[in-house]
Amino acid sequence: MEAAKLKEDVRQAGRALQEGIERIQEQVGPGVRRSTDEAFSILTSLSQEVASIVRESPLLALAGAFAVGYFAARMARAVK
Repeated sequence: MEAAKLKEDVRQAGRALQEGIERIQEQVGPGVRRSTDEAFSILTSLSQEVASIVRESPLLALAGAFAVGYFAARMARAVK
């Protein structure tokens, strides 16, 4: 008898938890979706700008990529 009651209590707790999660998703969902869309838009425009710079002056872009890689390697080495 105790096992049946415990099983029912666990089911009720699971249902309550699921309902709480659904309420949180309803409240937070639109904001997260909007932020994700904004971030995607920013990254897309940044990508387009970088592509145009590479097309205009590929040597400068190559030098910039080398510099970024060099500093990233120095930072990684310093962290060790």
